[in-house]
Amino acid sequence: MTKFFIKSSTFKEVTPNILNKSVFIGSVSFENRSMGAIDLIKTHSQLNKFEFYIMKIEDDKSFYKEQCNKLQGENLVKLTSLLDTSVKSFINGTLSKSEDIVEKIQNIIKNQTMDIFFDISTTPKKIFFPIIKFLCENWIQKRKVFIVYTKAINYPHWLSKDPEDVSHLPGFVGSYSGGKKHVWIPIL
Repeated sequence: MTKFFIKSSTFKEVTPNILNKSVFIGSVSFENRSMGAIDLIKTHSQLNKFEFYIMKIEDDKSFYKEQCNKLQGENLVKLTSLLDTSVKSFINGTLSKSEDIVEKIQNIIKNQTMDIFFDISTTPKKIFFPIIKFLCENWIQKRKVFIVYTKAINYPHWLSKDPEDVSHLPGFVGSYSGGKKHVWIPIL
């Protein structure tokens, strides 16, 4: 059984100590935080110590799809200018199935002895969960794996949508007696 040492550190603490070439895997989205980790690398480390693999994945959101795509495109331009010509690979997953993207990333990681920085901040769960599983199953003792996460801030106002009105679930309408306030919390 593999033993993992999990430590919570800030990215600023980790990046100055990078001595050898490392692999950075991340995705660009409509959120500004998709550039956060790369901005910190540029500030606190050397870009030439990283091979960058950036995914552009189509957002699943049906609301505001046009606005999200526009912001994603703008962030891609900003990201490219942050990295200059050091982008090793750009994975365009907008027309791909998530399994194909996962396979591409697995091929990048396979037989790789370099340290891996995997930015899950804006990477969809259907992609980052299989990759983390793959990393665990293909653990190489001489490399370190850093899971990077940046917090969401400054969402566009049009994405801060009010939740829908509360309504009864089908099959439970008759259980409400009226008159008193009830709270029903389903736990799966």
